Amino acid sequence: MIEMLQVERDVEGLQAALRELFEESYLREAIAGIMSDSDDETRWRAMDDLPVRSLSPGYYDRACYLLDLGTAIELGASYSSSVLTRTDVRGLQAVKRARNEYEQDHPPCGRCGTRQDNRWAHQCRECGVKFHGKDN
Repeated sequence: MIEMLQVERDVEGLQAALRELFEESYLREAIAGIMSDSDDETRWRAMDDLPVRSLSPGYYDRACYLLDLGTAIELGASYSSSVLTRTDVRGLQAVKRARNEYEQDHPPCGRCGTRQDNRWAHQCRECGVKFHGKDN
């Protein structure tokens, strides 16, 4: 008998899917200028360079559900314990961990708020401000 994986119970897999979604979003934002100002071939190459998702589509569907749920809660929606399951709570914890990792790896510029390519950037990729302690 084949045992079916329950995506909603695989917290590590969900965290990985969430992290990939955050990275995808970052990369799409970073290439937005290329996408709007380029010819079809350049746009196609830019999209082709995006990382391939590493997990089953069910992980990304569940990750999107958790992101929507988290946003609703942040906006003030309340859910009873009969509606919000333990797997939802564990999934929301995975969202928080994945978001924290992403934000640590792509800190915002203190001047303009643009997220950086990595935490070791010497200056902002948008406004050019030099970061303290980074060869200043």
